[in-house]
Amino acid sequence: MKTNKKIVAISAIGTAYILKQILDRRKLKEMELEISSLNKSMNAVAEAHNNLADAVDENHDLCAEEIASVYEHLAELSKQ
Repeated sequence: MKTNKKIVAISAIGTAYILKQILDRRKLKEMELEISSLNKSMNAVAEAHNNLADAVDENHDLCAEEIASVYEHLAELSKQ
């Protein structure tokens, strides 16, 4: 009788351990999918940021050129 109870208890412990391992692996796979999705999102945000930075740089250069041309005109006008 005691042997049967021990066998049942050991089987229950073994089953619980296997079930926990299965659940842990599922959670790990879910986390890997979420991390992959997050990485894709971060890459999209980084690309958008880089595009915005490039646009700002281009606008800055255009503004700098316009300001330089205004100063050139002012210099020409002050010579006259």
